[in-house]
Amino acid sequence: MDTQKLYDVVIIGSGPAGMTAAVYTSRGGLNTLIIEKDAPGGKMVKTFEIENYPAFEKIAGADLAMKMHTHSLHFGADYAYGDIDGIKKLDKGFEIRA
Repeated sequence: MDTQKLYDVVIIGSGPAGMTAAVYTSRGGLNTLIIEKDAPGGKMVKTFEIENYPAFEKIAGADLAMKMHTHSLHFGADYAYGDIDGIKKLDKGFEIRA
């Protein structure tokens, strides 16, 4: 990433917890960025079948990951892809280099 933008919330990793956090922070009106080094969904993408997720009797991990990704985008979360090179505490907030 070579752009500079201010976000209210930056989430590192787009596994189930990261994407859920993005849905709630974006929905709450916070400018949200998720930084992911691979595909949205984390290890869930490689899971053949998930049987213990609310509202789904059975669902492929990749399908659930796409639904969660689409849901977070719907509320306005931004995604960036790459590795985190560093995090620096500033007087007001943090600087994240990726």
